[in-house]
Amino acid sequence: MPLAGAHIGVQSPADLLLHLIVHAVDDHEFSNGPLLLSDMAFLLDRHTVDWPLFWSLAQRHQQTKACVLALVLMEQHWGKKRIAWLGHEPADTTELQALTRLAAGLMLRDMRARTDVTFHSDLAHKPTVAAKAGHLLRKVFPTRAMVAAAHPVAASDWRVYLWYPVQWYQSFARRAPLIWRAGRQSALRHEVAQIGELRRWLAEPPRPN
Repeated sequence: MPLAGAHIGVQSPADLLLHLIVHAVDDHEFSNGPLLLSDMAFLLDRHTVDWPLFWSLAQRHQQTKACVLALVLMEQHWGKKRIAWLGHEPADTTELQALTRLAAGLMLRDMRARTDVTFHSDLAHKPTVAAKAGHLLRKVFPTRAMVAAAHPVAASDWRVYLWYPVQWYQSFARRAPLIWRAGRQSALRHEVAQIGELRRWLAEPPRPN
């Protein structure tokens, strides 16, 4: 694409569509709001998507179900678009209807509670006590890169260790009580259960049509 007298490489529409979906569904579990729907709709209105390439990339990255869910959700709330399903046509099942309602609700969650919901969801998703303990330990003892990202120090600088007490104070004195109280709220527990249901569905292999 020409820009300011130079040719700039950009993603193809197929790559960009997949990026939008993976970022919203897999990375954020719909917590970044309904902007996904308009982004996909405007992309499909303005550009021609190489659908064989798109579905090939989705399968390669094991994101086919996420793509089907996101595209169905867009059509439900934005209107029909030119989508070549190429064998991935969504069956109008009770399960899919429930998942689209769940995803639509997750788009409208309380943004202020996203961090707490993610923490409790990740903890609940760990299959064993050891895995849960490991998850908590990683929160207590973050990597140097994580500490450096939150404080004015480089990860390679030995002084990064001096920031650990600050990190612990912020985590335990400030965040821990909030996370504890949030975990006892019915609304948060409901969101955690919904995210668990979404994760289980996405992890199951796609069923052949």
